[in-house]
Amino acid sequence: MALVNPQAGGSGWTKALVFVTALSVFFAVHIWMRHEEMHRQYNVFLEQFNSQKSENARLNETLELLKDPAAKEVTFGKGARGRVVISPKHGVAFSGQNMAALAPGKTYEMWIIPKGGKPVAAGTFEPLADGSALHLQAGPVDVASTAAVAVSIENQGGVASPTADQIIIVAPVGQ
Repeated sequence: MALVNPQAGGSGWTKALVFVTALSVFFAVHIWMRHEEMHRQYNVFLEQFNSQKSENARLNETLELLKDPAAKEVTFGKGARGRVVISPKHGVAFSGQNMAALAPGKTYEMWIIPKGGKPVAAGTFEPLADGSALHLQAGPVDVASTAAVAVSIENQGGVASPTADQIIIVAPVGQ
């Protein structure tokens, strides 16, 4: 059985060549599309992996702070409640419950307030849907000269100094 009809001249070969070319193009496009999808999935996986890695590092830093025997713990409660742990070596950890959901464009901002000094910004954070929040400001802290840790509601991105009428939580440290 021959693929080429001798009566048709070269047209049988031409049809076969067109068919093979079309099939090759189809498979090339299919392989390219599959490659693009796999590349997209890889990027999503990589983003999730990096996010998880970052979260694990943050939790490890928090654990080190909580294990520090020199750390001082202060609890607070009125509406929002929780605790602040301040470590000379590792920084300040804030853990809160019953944190109110904020209006769009607003965020919580933590402050380290030195005795006789101006508050120092210690990062912004958002509570989870259940009202809980965990925020860590890593790095050494002079606990002896720290009067309090406060949290305020500020504009998204944070501010240079707290808005006095927006302070919602003050945990006195130096008492």
